[in-house]
Amino acid sequence: MKDALTQELAAFRDLLAELVEIPGVHCHEEPMMIAFRDRMARLADAVKVDLRGNVYATFEGRPGSERTLMLAAHLDA
Repeated sequence: MKDALTQELAAFRDLLAELVEIPGVHCHEEPMMIAFRDRMARLADAVKVDLRGNVYATFEGRPGSERTLMLAAHLDA
């Protein structure tokens, strides 16, 4: 179990490193929003984008898990 979690965390770190390299200038965040939405769609159980361009990715978690994680960030630089 520990090895699987270590691999998941490493993959998540790699994803974040990739995302921070995408330009996301204030008021021109669409390329970043699209990239983030598309990458999360491959990983999350559900992804939605609201009218303001906020991306919400939901991960259902594992049965019996008591852990909760929320990651909040701005897409613009």
